[in-house]
Order: sequence, then C-alpha cells, then structure tokens
Amino acid sequence: MIDEIGFRTGIVSAVIATDTILSTSDDVVILVADADDDKSKSNEAYVRMLVGKDRERFKLILLQPEIESLFFSDKNALEAALGQKIPDMVWEIGMSAPKSTLSALLGRGKKADFSKLLSSIPLLSAMRNHPKIKEIQEFAQVAHA
Repeated sequence: MIDEIGFRTGIVSAVIATDTILSTSDDVVILVADADDDKSKSNEAYVRMLVGKDRERFKLILLQPEIESLFFSDKNALEAALGQKIPDMVWEIGMSAPKSTLSALLGRGKKADFSKLLSSIPLLSAMRNHPKIKEIQEFAQVAHA
C-alpha cells in the first residue's frame, strides 16, 4: 500500500525530500528519476550513499533515458491513445528521446499535456508491464510484507 506520492522537480529536490522522509519517519521511499543527463551516475551514487543504512526501505529507480519512456511500452497502445499512427522512424526516435517525441506527437511542443495519454486504459496497462514498473511493484510488496 502506498501512503503518499510526492513529485519533485529535479534530482536535488527529490534527494532532499528522500533524506527528510527517511530521517523523520519509518516510511518506505521509492524515488523514480530520469537518467537523462551526464550527472545521473553521480546522482545515483550520492543518493545511495545518503540512504546508507536505510537500503531495505529505499529504492531508487532510474528510467533511461527519461521517465516518458514508459509511454513507449507498446506502440499500438500509444497510437490508440494519441488517435494517430506513429511512423516507425518516429517510434525509434521516441525510444531515445521520449519527452521531445511525445511533445511533438501531442502537437504542443514543450508544454505538452500528457493527461490525454494517462486516461487511456490500454496504454496504462502496457505501462504497468514495463520492467521498471514491475521493479517498483515488487519492491513495494516486499517492503510492506
């Protein structure tokens, strides 16, 4: 059972929130972050050092290259959610640059609204089968057992 979901912009803000939760409560923390920059390895090492003794109640999930890669779990489901076919070349680009590709597909540039996609049951089902989502589910089950 998840007690709370928090959103932070940037890894530094997420790390500070993680440290606060771990040091002030007994809650389990799952930190999901983009691995889309050159600093992701050093950020991962820093977070793991910060967590130290709390490893059994902390899980870091880095999505490569970006969290939006979850939308590229199933081409047919994404096409249905968008209401349009995705050319193979665009799909391939989306695998390495999902954030900008989704923004282009939604036709709104950097201010893309993903709520249309998040209301698609087939797409959400496909996303639930993503290996990183499975990893989150498994950790949460074990942590709350």
